[in-house]
Amino acid sequence: MKAALAIIVLLLSAFHASMLSAAESWTEYRSGPFHIYTDAGPKPARDKLNYLEQFRHALGVETGKTDMKSLWPIRIVMFKSPKQAAKYGTPSALTLGRDAWMSAQQPDEAFSRPWLRQCARILIDSNLNRIPLDVENGIVDLFATLQITGTHITIGEPLPAEERNKDWARMQLLATDPSYSGRTRVMIYNFEQGSDADTAMRNAFEKSAKQIETQVDAYFAAGQFPTGPVSGRALSAAKDTAERAMEPELVQIALADLLLANRSNDARAAYEALRGPDASEGLGLIALAAKRASEAQKQFSAATAAGSKSARAWFELGMIETDPAKARDAFSKAVPFNPRWAAPHYQMAQRDEDQARKTLELKTATTLEPRNSAYWQALAEAYLLAKDFPEAGKAWTSAEKSSLDEKERARIHQLRMNIEDVRTEAITAEKGRVAAEKAADLQRVRDQMMSDIHQAEAKANAGKEPLDSKIPVVDWWEGPQPDKTVRGLLDRVECPRGVARMVVIGEDGTVTKLLMRDPSRIMMVGGGEKTLACGPQKPPQKVKIEYLSKPDAKSGTVGEAASVEFP
Repeated sequence: MKAALAIIVLLLSAFHASMLSAAESWTEYRSGPFHIYTDAGPKPARDKLNYLEQFRHALGVETGKTDMKSLWPIRIVMFKSPKQAAKYGTPSALTLGRDAWMSAQQPDEAFSRPWLRQCARILIDSNLNRIPLDVENGIVDLFATLQITGTHITIGEPLPAEERNKDWARMQLLATDPSYSGRTRVMIYNFEQGSDADTAMRNAFEKSAKQIETQVDAYFAAGQFPTGPVSGRALSAAKDTAERAMEPELVQIALADLLLANRSNDARAAYEALRGPDASEGLGLIALAAKRASEAQKQFSAATAAGSKSARAWFELGMIETDPAKARDAFSKAVPFNPRWAAPHYQMAQRDEDQARKTLELKTATTLEPRNSAYWQALAEAYLLAKDFPEAGKAWTSAEKSSLDEKERARIHQLRMNIEDVRTEAITAEKGRVAAEKAADLQRVRDQMMSDIHQAEAKANAGKEPLDSKIPVVDWWEGPQPDKTVRGLLDRVECPRGVARMVVIGEDGTVTKLLMRDPSRIMMVGGGEKTLACGPQKPPQKVKIEYLSKPDAKSGTVGEAASVEFP
């Protein structure tokens, strides 16, 4: 056992020594989202940074997005020695590692087409709302052959014949034909706002989608693909490129991260040879990939306890944590270390019982990552629980637009249609509830009045409260009951020679005049007594009036008002 441990220690020591040797004289060059770690000197690093920044600029020109960001840094480790590079692998495309997209390069090595496609997708994912997949695929393929020399950019270099497709041909035509070039950003903007293909094409190129597709078919069949220019960006090595010498520990972590991104079996030994929160986080990710949750939690806890400033470490700790409060705390601590990351907000919402906070976190998540259909669906469901049907409908619409799966889009579309039925039912139920409350209120007033009358009669008949002969007795009306109703606006109250009459403009526009012989006997519901002052009503009040149908030619009225309800 001791011998085995000694061998492991020697292997780790040898690996550590190898990494220390590799960490000598390294420099970091950085511009925008691109970081290059290299021991090959400044010129190849700056050349590659120039290419990447011109690539990012040109993609921004075509999509209408200036200064495109990346959710995670795009980190390139560039080795001076091919032998050393072989130890870490040279992937043909970018791979998400511990806290960055990782890649390895040689100084004289050109970026491959798969690498450029992946880079374009990363920038599109981080900066655009969802657009049609055929358009997005065409953009990605178009930028796989971008030619850059200094600030001179050429777009539309044909793909190899076996890689060409109609999606690529469409974007190649639109980007290089003088009739269309420079206006693709208008098309993309329209797609981002939810326009259909016909609207987007007409607004951008003044042609229908069918006309464009007909031209693309002929263009693709002809097989002649001229290139076109894109204005480059003026870059200054001193102003636009950050440069710093790298400490050996930072280089060692970067090399271990590269092994992790390349799924190398040597990644574990590389992290075990190091110390600090980044190493613990790397070991946690390795354990997580191997489905060793307990070990992963231990490593992420060690990383965060040591003061990790990695959003990923805090996020993964929250994902493993079973206590909702502790998980939310971990997610909240991930946010400041990558404020553009939507996932922590979504996960906080999933573990929050407070509906208002849940909705707020989901709104934040959809704002940060509008291309994620699952986030929009969760937000729509939160709005439904709150009975906010207009906002729920908008969220379902965004969920449908952002989904890439045809069956899923059809399912979401049906859910969105169902909301209208639910909304109509809810509105009908609410109207019914309000009407029932008003009817109950009216009945309560009537019942109370009748109760008071009966009590007064009972007391008088029992002789318990003799009537004061000096107080005039007002007879209660036991005559005919109201037999008609008018609904509309109370326009004015006319008071000619002490006889009041109400003028009502009905819902159908007809004018009804009602006599008020004794306003004190008219039952009022809804607090609108003050509106019965003589003269025009400012503004006219909505009313429902029950009256006795008794036309009176002298007063010009069709009946006598018995009750007035102000809805």
